[in-house]
Amino acid sequence: MDLRESYQKRKYLFLVPHTMQQQPKFPVFSKLLMQDKYKFITHFLKLFDTTEDKDKRALQGIVAILTYEEKFDPCFSYLLQNEVNTRDLNTGILRGSTPCTRLITEYLRMHQSFLNSFFSKILLKVLKRDNCSEINPHLTDDPTCVKKRTKKLLMSAEKVFKGLMKSPIPSSISNLCIVLARTLQETGVELPETQIPTGDDKYAYFAVSNTIFLHFICPFLANPPEELLAHKNARRTLVMFAKLFQALANACTFDVDWMAGCNNFLIQMRPQYEKFCDVILNPKVECDLFSLPNRISSGSSVNLMNRWKAIYRWIKSNQERILEEIDEEDRAEYEKQLNSTYLEVAGKRRESFSCTARKISEPQLRSQVSPQVRQRRSCRHQSSELATRKGSRNGLYHV
Repeated sequence: MDLRESYQKRKYLFLVPHTMQQQPKFPVFSKLLMQDKYKFITHFLKLFDTTEDKDKRALQGIVAILTYEEKFDPCFSYLLQNEVNTRDLNTGILRGSTPCTRLITEYLRMHQSFLNSFFSKILLKVLKRDNCSEINPHLTDDPTCVKKRTKKLLMSAEKVFKGLMKSPIPSSISNLCIVLARTLQETGVELPETQIPTGDDKYAYFAVSNTIFLHFICPFLANPPEELLAHKNARRTLVMFAKLFQALANACTFDVDWMAGCNNFLIQMRPQYEKFCDVILNPKVECDLFSLPNRISSGSSVNLMNRWKAIYRWIKSNQERILEEIDEEDRAEYEKQLNSTYLEVAGKRRESFSCTARKISEPQLRSQVSPQVRQRRSCRHQSSELATRKGSRNGLYHV
């Protein structure tokens, strides 16, 4: 983006000059997000509407700001403790559309580059063989081939899982699993019994199951990108992988008759799954590749200024709904904080305008013109000079 484009975009809120490299700072705004046990974030997640694009952008902004400020882990830990203390655990932890689920889902979605760069390559090696993975005898023309297909499916699933074990899991995902396991252990939550015998570190197994598999790997397999669907049987194969990995992570077996042939595979792979959990919870080296918050910067695809802008717009649109969620005795003070945030944003906007006026000048704008435009202008200038000389020789320009 050249300086002329940067100047044109000055009308949008929060946009810093192109030459400024420091991260945006909003002390009052940050205080509103972080203070009082993350009250604002709690209310936002309760009011969050999955059908509204503005709400989705605001959630992306909150996760990005929390991550960059290194506040995501304590915020998630607090929300999880609150969920454990106030919610009926018979419905499951991190199940359904709860504040914790919304927060963790968006956080893991920001690691999509890991799935696209590493996990997709592992899957492509298996999908290229184009084996039919339909093992439901009611959906196949030849029920006699189900046993053979099941064997190939389980072999492919094992290769994919072993490839995942060798992949560099981002440190930010490992830290999330550690926070989840530690919080559940501190609260003393009783985890449900499993059908397959497991080791002693049940909180670690549960943490990896509910983050890496339930909210990260399996949704990716159920809704894969187009490049993975180029092969004929790819979609069904990926869905079967999602079923197998989810059952493996939950340490449960299949009750359906036509899936019963996979139960031995789940039992045999359980020790490898627990070994994988140990690697995640106790990493020997830090893996910064695709990890957060290293990739959240003004020069990356996650533009913090746009994130602040998305949160601000959501607040302006939903101020009345926010205040309705606040107790009456605290409502006046909270409204005062919102007004202070608006004043800070307005001040930053004026500062941005004045900074732009000082830094952007016409010589700079000319220096930012592309080579193609300069060449066209040069050709038009030369043609004009040639026409002037011809006219002078013919006496057309004599006074």
